[in-house]
Amino acid sequence: MTYACTDPAVGCFEGGEDFKAAMAPDCKQVGGTEAGHCDPTGTLGSCTVLDGLTPTFHGCGTMWVRAGQVLQTADDARRQCAKLGGTWTSTP
Repeated sequence: MTYACTDPAVGCFEGGEDFKAAMAPDCKQVGGTEAGHCDPTGTLGSCTVLDGLTPTFHGCGTMWVRAGQVLQTADDARRQCAKLGGTWTSTP
């Protein structure tokens, strides 16, 4: 992982350079902050998907979900991950 965007409403999205090219404009649009990787501390878990984290990105990326406005529980996040065809990993 070389790029991350923390979206205040959902959590942190991360991926490689190809992910950065697609995500950077969306990150700024949602008022997100950019970094080199996500901090999983305090997250509900993560969802790794091949497609669907952004409308313009078709590749592997990971979303670290924080309880908030959009997804409030780990079950909410797990269901959303399944809709995206992703692999859910709970945070210990």
